[in-house]
Amino acid sequence: MAAKKQYKVLIVEDDPTYAEPLQEHIRQSDDFKVMAVTASVEHAIKLVKINLPDVVIIDLQLTEGDGLDLIHRLRDPDALLPIVPYLLVTTSFTSNLIRDRLSDGLADYIFKKQNNSYSPAAVLNHLRLMARHFHRNRKPDMSLDDETDKAERLRARIDSELSRYYMSTSSIARTLLVELIYRATLNPLLDLIAIGTLYTEVGKQFEKTPKNVDVSVSRLIDIAFAKTDPVDLARAYQPYLDIGRCSPTNKEFILYIVEKLRREGFV
Repeated sequence: MAAKKQYKVLIVEDDPTYAEPLQEHIRQSDDFKVMAVTASVEHAIKLVKINLPDVVIIDLQLTEGDGLDLIHRLRDPDALLPIVPYLLVTTSFTSNLIRDRLSDGLADYIFKKQNNSYSPAAVLNHLRLMARHFHRNRKPDMSLDDETDKAERLRARIDSELSRYYMSTSSIARTLLVELIYRATLNPLLDLIAIGTLYTEVGKQFEKTPKNVDVSVSRLIDIAFAKTDPVDLARAYQPYLDIGRCSPTNKEFILYIVEKLRREGFV
């Protein structure tokens, strides 16, 4: 029997009190999966271009950009996006002007957060009802080839592996780490030196310096190893850490995950 399709959801939200319950509710479903959570408009645009979500849930009020601007950019025909995802907008307030603009073809659906009808379950139920419309904006000549599907499956597997550690899903550092590990899997002669060159590649992709990438990922790994339950950590990460070292280096961690995926036959 063929596996049931899981629609990919990108959540653009900077308030954990809304993002985390929604993310958890979607993750418990078998027909949707959370592709990523971000609070940044620019990061959201990159994720849409690279990962091709089926639907984007956008909060209008963001600290890292304007949600309305993001909606305009995702609907802009000159943006040359490979797919225009279904857009579900959430907001704590809307003026008549904004509501009229959103209703005039910009948003597919609007949920007002401070309303009795709003809940993570209601959002998920609405997505299920509207799933048949998700691909109506796909460009006619756009088809996802086997290589694209393989890349997405691998990124999803990497992300699920990182979920075994205390790593914030809304953190840009986690997205950087997923991309570092993904690119590392593409090198059959991977070693610690080769991993170092990936900082430049990933930095260019996300408009960060190699140093920014290195520091962000290092901090993420340090926090993960400090906060993950010791029993869970022992199951997830097998190499022995010398006394005095509370976490592996970035390169050691990336190399370990890549080797683990290879042992599984995933790459």
